[in-house]
Amino acid sequence: MTKVHGRDTPLKGSTANSFKGKKGVIVFNDCNWSDATGHVDLFNGIQCEYEKANDYFNNCNSELLYTLK
Repeated sequence: MTKVHGRDTPLKGSTANSFKGKKGVIVFNDCNWSDATGHVDLFNGIQCEYEKANDYFNNCNSELLYTLK
């Protein structure tokens, strides 16, 4: 991905509203789960494509959005 799109600085946020109007790949890290440490999803400018991922904003300590250009 870096070869095609170059390096990108992700946007930091803590709610879906933090990324409102921006589309890209969202990475949830440092989550309070027993079976995984994070989750990667698509963000459509309003919410995550995987419906349950919208609850991850409350369960994870780091949310980064790599925007599409």
